[in-house]
Amino acid sequence: MIEEILNKSEKIINKLAEVGLKYSATQEMTKLTCIKDCGKCCYNPEVYARPLELLPLAIDLNKKNKLEDTYERLQSYVHNSEKNEVCFFYHKIDEVRGYCTAYEFRPLLCRSFGAFVRKKANHKKELSVCKLIKIEKQTTFENVLTKMDEIPESFCTDLLANSFYQIDPELFLEKELQINNAALKIFEKVKFYADLSR
Repeated sequence: MIEEILNKSEKIINKLAEVGLKYSATQEMTKLTCIKDCGKCCYNPEVYARPLELLPLAIDLNKKNKLEDTYERLQSYVHNSEKNEVCFFYHKIDEVRGYCTAYEFRPLLCRSFGAFVRKKANHKKELSVCKLIKIEKQTTFENVLTKMDEIPESFCTDLLANSFYQIDPELFLEKELQINNAALKIFEKVKFYADLSR
């Protein structure tokens, strides 16, 4: 079973890398990139992920013998309701700056922050952009809105997210959870299978 989990983790890493390149290309094309060291999105309690997206992080922590300790610290953090709204993996440098301690393994939504394109129900492309970027790069944002047709269809987030379904339909269909709870759930699962394989 652990081999199957490792195989899925590798597929997720590859898919996240592919998706990351498309998001980066969109942000580069639009010039709507994140503000350096911002981390404002990491304070948003509405950051959701599927546990499946955090499988590579759980596997990496397990390989480094840090899964048990991280799981316990995360569990304590989640149960402290005052702090739980901030992503557990965000490390604050000072009052306005910080960074992600799990950047290499961050989930889909975290990769799309800044600016991304999605398709609405009427099949029209819609640009979603961070409020801070809209303010700081207002002219650029307004110019991009006039050129939405130039953004390739393959860059739409709904198409990218659905590509994870093929890796593990059952885990993909699990409900999205607040990021700290999604991490707890997949850490628990990987811990269980790692303990069985010992």
